[in-house]
Amino acid sequence: MYTFIKVTLKNWKNKRGASNRSCECGCGSWKDHWTQCSGEVWPPKCSVEGCDNTATVGAYIVNPKVPCDMIIPTCHSCSIREGKFDLVKDVWVVPADRAKKCTELDRAV
Repeated sequence: MYTFIKVTLKNWKNKRGASNRSCECGCGSWKDHWTQCSGEVWPPKCSVEGCDNTATVGAYIVNPKVPCDMIIPTCHSCSIREGKFDLVKDVWVVPADRAKKCTELDRAV
């Protein structure tokens, strides 16, 4: 059973150094982690507001208002961008942190 909570759309950032991290759930990749944990079909578009590129990777993101690190579908460019960005409405964000291991789903609304 999943627990659903709402998270903010505003002021997300890519976590520095996360490209060397791997999913501790054994999903294989952050893209696989997102798909397995969300139960959703991989979206065609990037989850970053204002970007229309194809979503190709799972990006490891953080927000000071959210208690754990999250994964979202993004294009490669947005997964390595500097600075803050906003998410598109209704994107599923899943916890990256080992303690939560695919047990909670969050939806940015």
